[in-house]
Amino acid sequence: MLPKPQIQIIQALRGFAALLVCFLHLKGAIKTGELPNILFGNGAVGVPLFFIISGFIMYTTTQKLRANWRHITAFITKRLLRIVPLYFVCTLLYLAVYAKLNLYVFEHPNWLLPSVFFYPSYGSLTGPAYGFPALAVGWSLNYEIYFYLLIAVCAFAGRWRWIVLVSVLLSSVFIVPLITNGYVMQSLRQWYTYPLPYFSLMTNPILIFFVSGIALGKCYHLNYLPLNAAIVNVIVFISFANFGLNYFGVLPLFHPYWHHFFNCSFLIFTLLWRNKIEVFRVPRFFVFLGDCSFSIYLIHPLVIGFLPIVYRLLGLQVKNEGWLYFFQLLIVILLVSALSYWFIEKPINKYSASLFAHNDKKFRQQSDAF
Repeated sequence: MLPKPQIQIIQALRGFAALLVCFLHLKGAIKTGELPNILFGNGAVGVPLFFIISGFIMYTTTQKLRANWRHITAFITKRLLRIVPLYFVCTLLYLAVYAKLNLYVFEHPNWLLPSVFFYPSYGSLTGPAYGFPALAVGWSLNYEIYFYLLIAVCAFAGRWRWIVLVSVLLSSVFIVPLITNGYVMQSLRQWYTYPLPYFSLMTNPILIFFVSGIALGKCYHLNYLPLNAAIVNVIVFISFANFGLNYFGVLPLFHPYWHHFFNCSFLIFTLLWRNKIEVFRVPRFFVFLGDCSFSIYLIHPLVIGFLPIVYRLLGLQVKNEGWLYFFQLLIVILLVSALSYWFIEKPINKYSASLFAHNDKKFRQQSDAF
């Protein structure tokens, strides 16, 4: 049987979120003028977008997840197969490109352990990363893996699992810090002075973006009659305008992380609402960007470091700054990410699907959709 069709607007948003983070890291290649900072300086919002989308997808694809070891083992194994192989490959390539392979693997393997086991290194006490793994963008995967583990554990609560999961997330973010520290951080960059790095991860407010995604998933799958399409189109336009104005710093409505929470949630909610009235016809290119989003996210730091080396090896005198170089990097990132998706991600996903072919068909169809 074919897997359940993707919600294409969500796939397109995944691509958009990955590109925002990519542009943030590429802006340093331009080096002149204020325009790069204006256009790309707030690209970090791509991570909250990712987390909301992740919460939505997990709610959507685990509707048939049963409270038994077979289904839960299949779920967590498939999620790990989705993330770990490509992440480990990119991490090793990154260490090789930056000549740090010997340092991390042989001289100080303990520095590599946070990358392998997905926990903060505490190399820095600044949140939400609390110390970066070898491949710096991998810090967000620590939160993704934690979220998946919570889903797996809370699945044993049966039909109450989402209530339990949301309660755990909100309690760890708001109640635990109030009890232990007497306050809740107003910036994702703060630190509660917990001696164990995983406690800092479990209490950082960035986790509320997963809660937003779960809530959006619940709303989307309710049986309700949407408003007239014309009215919802106006609301969608307002959500885009609001997101754009906040992204460019024209209209910051809320302080710290709450403005990201509101703006990203409002944007995704309105798009899903509109999609419920009439399914968006998203151009295939943008859907494919969403398909490649994980590769884009992991591979763009490799290209940024490796492309100048390639030019030197080829004896090409290429100026490694400016807008022309920016677009060279972008094109190579997209090409390599597409190859990664076709030749690494897709085969692994196919193997993952066949590995658990004995599981309930409805569960398999939904979980393979994303």
